[in-house]
Amino acid sequence: MDSLDNMDAVILAGGKGERLKPLTNVIPKPLLPIMDKSLIEILIENLYKVGIKDIFLIVSYKKEEFKRMLSNYDITIVEQKEPIGTADALRYAEDYVGDKFITFFGDCIYMINDIKGILKKFSGNPVLGVKYVENVERYGVLIKHDNRYEIVEKPSDIKNGYALTGLNILTRDIFRYIKELKPSIRGEYELTDALNLMLKEYDFDVYNLKEYWKDIGTFMDYMDACFHFLENSEGKILGEIEDNVKIKGKVILREGSKICSNSYIEGNVYIGRNTKVGPFSRFRGNVIIGDGCKIGSFVEIKNSIIFNNTNIPHLNYVGDSIIASNCNLGAGTKIANLRLDEKNIRMKIKDKIVDTGRRKFGCVIGFNTKIGINVSINPGRIIGNNCKIGPGIVLYEDLEDNTFIILKQEYIIKRYFNEKK
Repeated sequence: MDSLDNMDAVILAGGKGERLKPLTNVIPKPLLPIMDKSLIEILIENLYKVGIKDIFLIVSYKKEEFKRMLSNYDITIVEQKEPIGTADALRYAEDYVGDKFITFFGDCIYMINDIKGILKKFSGNPVLGVKYVENVERYGVLIKHDNRYEIVEKPSDIKNGYALTGLNILTRDIFRYIKELKPSIRGEYELTDALNLMLKEYDFDVYNLKEYWKDIGTFMDYMDACFHFLENSEGKILGEIEDNVKIKGKVILREGSKICSNSYIEGNVYIGRNTKVGPFSRFRGNVIIGDGCKIGSFVEIKNSIIFNNTNIPHLNYVGDSIIASNCNLGAGTKIANLRLDEKNIRMKIKDKIVDTGRRKFGCVIGFNTKIGINVSINPGRIIGNNCKIGPGIVLYEDLEDNTFIILKQEYIIKRYFNEKK
């Protein structure tokens, strides 16, 4: 493929992922796991598969985590001194890339056939990768006027349209336009502003993404992406399944793991390495369990993601939830996922109450959080990292990181004496 000659790749991964706190208080959004690989590992391996070897990753937030988790990959990590916009992030690639390069956002899902497709589309002109979506108010939207294109950022008067995906092929001319930018209303240097300047003077081609694409902006986006990969993976049994296990669906069971007797699985399930499930566990829908977990007796999990080394050992229900690594749920802990009035679940994101768009959503629990016995967690709650929740609590509120909450009870103690008459 001629278009691959000297084609570099730039991945912009400098953002903090504010809407995915508390998870992103510990790891950057591109490093969130999707089964056994992080979001950005999937992208890097796809680039290797299409023959792109020179990969430059622009990071700012928690750069040491990127270096630690990606140490096995032959990539160049470049530090953006301050996260002040996507155009500023791309500016840091100027000293590394050649005459043409392909760009990605580090918090988006791109399928390998679309990477191949945009490379095939490239014939010398820059190429913008777009995807037709509904509810485009979250995105920059590409609009054609006569023979010229314009990008409108987060339009409020357009319902559906072609969203920019971050998958582009650009030339070094973009750096000249970046240098002309002034901060946007958000105080950032926006790549869409630089592209708009370039669109006025250059001919562009457009590539419509044909496969799955997801911008991981919310907890729901993250769950959708995880479940997409689960649903499109092949079942594989590398661990042990004991007698009397009922399976109605696809199971990926990694090395060293065991599903114990009398467990019941209906749906698509991924179970990582060295994890024990059951006996008498039940999984429904899409369920992802990480490495080193313990899912014990009479535990039911539905449409949920459990990170590594988390224990849900006794008499628990977890519905439509995300639970990070190194957590423990005490016996009898229940996570509700449905309001009594059956209206959509609402969550507090960046100090605003937002509609998740889902009738069923449980909770998000951060890293290293421990929960006592017989705790009930109401739908839509966000529990921070390093929290401790005492026994018997009904949780109605979100908890910030490093919170310890206990229930104070008032006892009335009476002593009875049997007196012989």
